[in-house]
Formats: sequence, structure tokens, C-alpha cells
Amino acid sequence: MPPPGSRPERRFAPERLEWLLQLRARLTNAIRHFFTARGYLEVQAPILGPAADPALTIEPFRTRLHLLDGSAHELFLQTSPEFFLKRLLAAGMKRIFHIGPFFRDGEVTGRHNPEFTGLEWYCENQPFGELLDFTEELFREVTCEVAQSSHIERKSASFTVERSFQRFSVAQALRELGGIEVPEDWQEEGLRNALRRAGVHLGPDDEFDDLVNRALIERVEPALARHGPVILYEYPLPMAALARACPNKPSVAERFELFAGGLELCNGYGELTDPVEQRRRFLEQANHRRRLGRPAVPLDEVFLRALEDGLPPCCGCALGLDRWLMLLIGAERIEEVLPFPLSMELGMHPEGDVAT
Repeated sequence: MPPPGSRPERRFAPERLEWLLQLRARLTNAIRHFFTARGYLEVQAPILGPAADPALTIEPFRTRLHLLDGSAHELFLQTSPEFFLKRLLAAGMKRIFHIGPFFRDGEVTGRHNPEFTGLEWYCENQPFGELLDFTEELFREVTCEVAQSSHIERKSASFTVERSFQRFSVAQALRELGGIEVPEDWQEEGLRNALRRAGVHLGPDDEFDDLVNRALIERVEPALARHGPVILYEYPLPMAALARACPNKPSVAERFELFAGGLELCNGYGELTDPVEQRRRFLEQANHRRRLGRPAVPLDEVFLRALEDGLPPCCGCALGLDRWLMLLIGAERIEEVLPFPLSMELGMHPEGDVAT
């Protein structure tokens, strides 16, 4: 579905801007219909909060609230509504979804805008396998409705969303698509040896997450770019701080990601509900931040108390709507689907350099 006036210099041509806004509205309307038809309640979560996710892979924006009494409080633009939504589940909600802005500091690339629109949903008592099936159903049904076709065209691939999505465990994908035989227990030294044998370059400061991501980016993602929708699941446990371990495979987590046409679209978990283990993981991340000299992020004690009060077994997933739009129109860069991309507002070239 090629956009009218799709050349970059015609980004704000009236016919293209209206087309883009209508397409975005059709996508969000189709998502809302999909969820409400299945008994989900749409909720809104705060954008500002006094705590944030301490994960090393993302950095939150920080600001300060200045009260009339002269006191000031540090606040964070939320990188995800996850902690607020899980608190709603702990309070008794069963099925909820949220559409709104997510914020990540430092991310201005062809696939990242510091502010982006995301969908996030949670379901009580949903087995992890059903979450994968549900996500596949969501992606197929909404894509076909919005695109009015099951066929997707990208530079790297041409595919249909009608067929069942391919599924690989991360270990299986590294083996079958990347030629890397990783150890079953995912021990770091064994992983390093496996990557060396496969000829993957290792950086002197690479840590566990770096090793796995390097292998995926170098060996697996190029193959995924030539495929239609693919689900990767069973990520190593250290790469899933908010997910529970697989019952019969304690070295991997109930975490999955959906890729299509080379775009990473969503990230889902069988959610960790153990408050003691969640606090331990948060503290581990906080200590890691300190060792690396990264800014501290306060733990979300209200969220941890909600876990102590009792978060029921549940699954959840976050999906980027801007990348979904990229897929629908065959866009290569995220600014092609944003009315006001920050790179343009800052006068940056597509490569990321500030224009003079």
C-alpha cells in the first residue's frame, strides 16, 4: 500500500500527511476493536512517575517536579507502562490493554524515535504458549484489516501473513540460521567458546547480553530479514529480568519477540510474579548500573509492594505501532511514518548528524 507523495521532500504534502494520519487511526481503531471484542478493557497509565525500569538496555528521560512549597522531586518519563499495568492486575483487573506514548532517551536511528507509540496488554492466567498464539492472531487479523491485504512488500522480503508464523527458540535460531551451537545451560564461558568457534568477533568488554545480542544481530537477524513473521522464544534468563523461567528449562525465560521483514515488532513475557526474585533482579541491575557508571534509577517500591500483595499468573506483551506502520507501507526509516519525527525537528540528517 504505497503512500501518495512518498518522496522524503514531500513528507508534509497535505495529501500524504492526511493519508498517514488516517492510516494510523485505522491501525489504532482495528487494535481497539480486536481487544474489546475479546473482553479486554482499555486503560490509561501515567506518562510521569517517580521510578523507572532499571534495565541497562534502555535509559529513561528525567525531569523534576517543583512544588509550591519549594520542594522538588525527580520524575521519569515512562519507558513502558508495564509497572502501572501490572499494579492494575494486582488490584483485580483481568484483561487490559494500553495504547500511548513510550519514551527512551538516546534512541534516534532509522528504527528508533525517542518518543514512540506502543501497544501493551496483559491477561490473567494465560499460559505462555497461548500468548504466542494470541499475538499471531492479533498481528494477522489487524494487518489484513488495515492493509486490506494479507500480502506485505518490503525491500528485503515479500511475504503473506496468512500462513502460520515460523517459530524458533533462540538456541535453535542461532544453530539453524546462524551456525552457532550454544551450550544448553547458557553458561557465559561456554557461550564465549561457541561464538569464537563460529568466528563471531568478541569485544574485550562484552558481557553476557552483549554476546547474545552480537550473535543474533550478526548471524540471525540478516536471515530473519528475508522471512515473513518469525517468533523467537526462550531467551536466556539473564536477558529477561521481568519474565519467569521456563518450568522445565530454568536457564531460559518465557520471553519472545516477533520479527517481520527484518523489523523487531514486539516483546512479550510470561510475567514474573515472585516479589523476592523480582527485587533481587532489580538490585542486580542497579548494581550493574553503578559498576558501569550509569545514572541510578530508583526502584519502584510501589510496584514491588503490589507483587507482595499478589500479582496473579499472567502474560503480557508490548508492540511498537510505528514499526507496524513501517511494515504496512514498506518504509525503511521510522520518520517516514511519523508526522513530526524528532530527527526532523532537531534538523538532523537521516544518518543522525545535526544539519549545519
